[in-house]
Amino acid sequence: MRNKLFILIVLLVFCIPIFFFAQEKDKPLIRKDLLIALQKKNSEFSKGRNIFSWKLSLKKLPQENESNKKLKRERLRESLGKENRIENQIRTKIKYVGYVSSRKKILGIIILGREERVVEVGEIIENIGKINKITPKEIEILSLNSKLIKIPLEEEEEFIF
Repeated sequence: MRNKLFILIVLLVFCIPIFFFAQEKDKPLIRKDLLIALQKKNSEFSKGRNIFSWKLSLKKLPQENESNKKLKRERLRESLGKENRIENQIRTKIKYVGYVSSRKKILGIIILGREERVVEVGEIIENIGKINKITPKEIEILSLNSKLIKIPLEEEEEFIF
């Protein structure tokens, strides 16, 4: 008896609102009066231009004069020069001299300044960057300016007597 009463109440609570909402079919979901007003305001909206076409818009792009172009080129050269200097500094600071490999991972042996360190993938070296990849041939470092720097293994010459 209680279960039937509960089911009846639940059905009434959920079915009555659905019945009332189903009655309002004359109200559209999109207000056409606002859409028409928007079309009248914005003439480009009514043109229907193709946003996927390769044609540029009719608006002219601002022309750059020679001095602006030269300044941009100089700034680009300076930034590239700084990046190359940082990369060269990292290459001179770090020497990849060996590695130790096991079944699970590979450890790299580097010389940082005058200090020897054993590093693994994911380790962060102060003021230089993060060890991204270690292979028997090279070590890959993601520098602070998000540039990949590859440092090859420095092999010692073998002397055969």
